[in-house]
Amino acid sequence: MQPFFVQLLDDYFASSYGDALFASVVLLPTLASSSFSSSLSMCLWGDRADDLAALRLGERDLPAPLSVSDFVSSPPGEDLVGAMARAVAGGTVDARRNPLLFDIAAGNLRRAAAVAADDCPSAYSVVARCKDVLAKKGVTF
Repeated sequence: MQPFFVQLLDDYFASSYGDALFASVVLLPTLASSSFSSSLSMCLWGDRADDLAALRLGERDLPAPLSVSDFVSSPPGEDLVGAMARAVAGGTVDARRNPLLFDIAAGNLRRAAAVAADDCPSAYSVVARCKDVLAKKGVTF
């Protein structure tokens, strides 16, 4: 599945010209309920982080009945939380330019912050270290 997804990302970022339908298709495999969600989300948020600014979707662009909450893991892994925190803190993902990605990242970061430090200490510590920077970018905790 991962090689196909990597090729899909390559095709999107090379030739989609920001097409909203194609962008939605790119995001679908990263649904939290997907058995491949963690590894595919890391392909997008980690390996292709520099390209995230090109995904300019809002929640209204998702096919019904999907919503932001469908992309929030429980609890999200440390690597994914770190990648999302870097994307938001570094300005690659912006609330105005990338509202859907911003809301997905914010939801996962809030979830990581809400879990008890004992349940998922690594993800919790990532958020704790950069909470102030994320708050300045608009992530509320």
